[in-house]
Amino acid sequence: KVWIGIGSNLGEKMENIKSAVSQVRALEGVRRVSRTSFLYESPPALVQEQPNFLNGVIEIETKLDPYSLITSLQGIEDHMLRDRSQIRYGPRVIDLDVLIYQDGTIISDPPTLTLPHDQLINRPFVLQPLHDLCPELEIPGKNMRVDEALTLLKETEDYKGLRRVLPWIGGGVVDMTDRTLIMGILNCTPDSFSDGGKYID
Repeated sequence: KVWIGIGSNLGEKMENIKSAVSQVRALEGVRRVSRTSFLYESPPALVQEQPNFLNGVIEIETKLDPYSLITSLQGIEDHMLRDRSQIRYGPRVIDLDVLIYQDGTIISDPPTLTLPHDQLINRPFVLQPLHDLCPELEIPGKNMRVDEALTLLKETEDYKGLRRVLPWIGGGVVDMTDRTLIMGILNCTPDSFSDGGKYID
């Protein structure tokens, strides 16, 4: 198993993420996307003058080695017209990062690839969705689990700025950290109320 961070803060962010997940699923060498985290909206880090980000994590099963996988993910980013001329930590249509290989692979080969991801334990917007999927996962080379790393960040402003969100009509999102806004059931079958359609007119 491999965990991949996914984020967007330009254009139709939700559609960008859905498209990227579909393209990851279709990669040769990827057996399947086995699980996806909740999505989180957060203010930009470091470079402030840009839109908020939408972030999540996906879990995949793959036979691709780390270098082949990162090359394939960068191909998806290029296909989605990510502008690599932007400043580092600047806005992007899509961002795909290899976070952790379950087999404990450790690689230090910057700027090409670092595993686990070199900023993993410093980013609540990555750790929280990763925690949704595997809180007890050991972070290779860090001597801590995902839940332990996240606990260390819970008093930071970056963590407090996270909002768990759900997709909403028109490409927007609903804040799931707030109170319930709408709750209801709509049943449109002819016998909605077990009257056999007697009052359908």
